[in-house]
Amino acid sequence: AKLPAPAVPRGGGELVLIVDDEIAIRQSARVALESWGYRVAVAENGQEALEFIGQHPGKTALLFSDMAMPGMGGATLLAKMDATTPALPVLLSSGMLLGNQAIDPRRGFLPKPYTAEALRAEVARLLGRS
Repeated sequence: AKLPAPAVPRGGGELVLIVDDEIAIRQSARVALESWGYRVAVAENGQEALEFIGQHPGKTALLFSDMAMPGMGGATLLAKMDATTPALPVLLSSGMLLGNQAIDPRRGFLPKPYTAEALRAEVARLLGRS
């Protein structure tokens, strides 16, 4: 008997940059994505994320960022990404309701708390794997 295929396609080694000031969230998201076939880098805030992307141009496949962080938050980071790398898919996350952020097909939004399955599904969708 054949096993049913997973509902969410696995990653193919794409690099996802996780940006969140909470270490527990960075770690759980990293475990969820690495176990699903993605490579992961982490940053604590928007400034760190920009530095990483600047040092590794063209390497990041998707940016997964919290909205509310000390220093540079997700909204500022998103504006800078739009200016420098507009084609980069961005998945935003927040514990607050932000209205409809997902009008742009390159953008996704995950309300906190989210499940590993929801994270994987949204990453797969934004990377064109779903």
